[in-house]
Amino acid sequence: MLHKDDLVGLAAGERALFLGTTAPGAATPVHLSPDPPSPWDGSTVQVHFQIDRRVPTTKKEDTGWLELAPRPRELLVVPSSAVLYSGEGAYVLAAPPHSHTFTRRPIDMGRILDSGYAAGLSGDHFGAIVVLSGLEEGEQVVVGDAFFLDAERRLQAAQGNAAEVVQ
Repeated sequence: MLHKDDLVGLAAGERALFLGTTAPGAATPVHLSPDPPSPWDGSTVQVHFQIDRRVPTTKKEDTGWLELAPRPRELLVVPSSAVLYSGEGAYVLAAPPHSHTFTRRPIDMGRILDSGYAAGLSGDHFGAIVVLSGLEEGEQVVVGDAFFLDAERRLQAAQGNAAEVVQ
């Protein structure tokens, strides 16, 4: 299982080390399979790695974690309080430049970062969420009271539709 943002820059055949829980300290060389990732949930995917050479203590059914090569990458993040959820998925309320309105913008999420990673983004008790698509750098989103603003927006839209039906 990998976070979707871990896939950025990950190429087929990429090398990694598998560190199993049954043999701590024994690293098994693996490489990324050409099989496409399978969605797991809103922010993670299931990927397949193949064993390069078996370490005597490694079994196919072992559990553990992967150690990927570190690589720098730029990530777009928003405070977690800006992200709202519906049956269709995650979204934010984005403000077009020079406008006093907000539009619902579906986003594709990556990992959720805790407040240690998000220091300075939204205070000490909030985290941040990596946005993979749906927003561009520099776009403004509603952070405080986004839930209530969205409820008001939906209520006004429903009242507008009811008025149209009556006329």
